[in-house]
Amino acid sequence: MNIRKNNKGFTLIEMLVSMTIFVVFLSVLINSYTSIVSTQRAANEYRTMYSEARGVFETLVGELRDGMVDYEQEGSLVGPQKQILLVTKDGLKKTMIRHEFVEGRGVLVLDEQKVVDPTVVFNVGDGRVLNSEVNVKDFKIYVSPSRDPYALENVTFTEFQFQPKVTIFAEFEQEFDTGRTFTFELQTTVSSRIYTKFINEVFL
Repeated sequence: MNIRKNNKGFTLIEMLVSMTIFVVFLSVLINSYTSIVSTQRAANEYRTMYSEARGVFETLVGELRDGMVDYEQEGSLVGPQKQILLVTKDGLKKTMIRHEFVEGRGVLVLDEQKVVDPTVVFNVGDGRVLNSEVNVKDFKIYVSPSRDPYALENVTFTEFQFQPKVTIFAEFEQEFDTGRTFTFELQTTVSSRIYTKFINEVFL
């Protein structure tokens, strides 16, 4: 009587091949998952940075729209500026926007001062810092025209007879705990909404 042995099953080589394929497949899945998580985290970090930067810019734009350039401030307004003095349309408040570095970190500061005596020089104090986490690497302000177009002494100079506008440029940077550092730039131009200053001074 012949007894046939049942040799069905996996050989050692087949087991090794199967395990190798499984490990390779698992490695691909883990790498893909890690990449997706890393990309998602980077997108969230960038979104966080962009949100704060946009908030800072919206505050600046609001200040520029609510006021006008104080052309009587000290220094020339020709070329890029690191600070600018604004005065509200009713002339009762002045606001200075300035860029400075505190412990190696760039910050944008708003200083506000009520106008009791227009002849008193603006006092720069402990203003409100606009950015908390994001670093303002660079900040420039451009004023055009550089001289008051409403002033009587500038009426005959055609190069100054334009509606005042202010262009602000900022470069933002933020380093996260993950080691990633993001940098991007924002720029916008705001035109003055004051149209009757010269008319009021001359005819009223």
